[in-house]
Amino acid sequence: MAVQSSVTEVSSVVKSEKAVKHKFITAIPHGQEIERLAGVIGMVFHKSELKTQIRADAITFGTKSQSPQSTQSSQAVQPRFLTGGSRSFASTSAASSGAADALNADDEVPVYDGRTTNFDLDADIDDLDNVLPRYDDNNGEPPNGACVLIAYTVSQFLDKVKADAVGFNLQWVVVVGEPEAD
Repeated sequence: MAVQSSVTEVSSVVKSEKAVKHKFITAIPHGQEIERLAGVIGMVFHKSELKTQIRADAITFGTKSQSPQSTQSSQAVQPRFLTGGSRSFASTSAASSGAADALNADDEVPVYDGRTTNFDLDADIDDLDNVLPRYDDNNGEPPNGACVLIAYTVSQFLDKVKADAVGFNLQWVVVVGEPEAD
């Protein structure tokens, strides 16, 4: 369930000219998914402890942060499911893998509307741009309380205090249900 979203506009946590900006969606996974996710990620990265952005059972998935001085070109990303072993972000280019491991803050985060279109995720995952329409309600922003499917990659890094941490790199979102209007 989406609890906060800013996937169509670059935003910052603090209001300042020097603030770091990115696009993100914060969501609460279905029951037991956090435990499964922690187990799989710990196994993949061979770590028994990792830090990440989880608060009140909600995980934040985001693009790379970008400071106001950065100048990177904006581009749309084609949905891709990356297979194979874990790869470091620096060693893989978008051209060699078929998709970016992490989107830049200025890149488009595709938001698809899966509410009324039947689709087979296994068969259609590489062709969502042609299978699903774009979500255009709410200016393309998934509403709080929406049931969403979030595609992401995971990157490992050392945080400010040199602790092992992981980040969830937002790739695309499919809105599959919305809360009823009040």
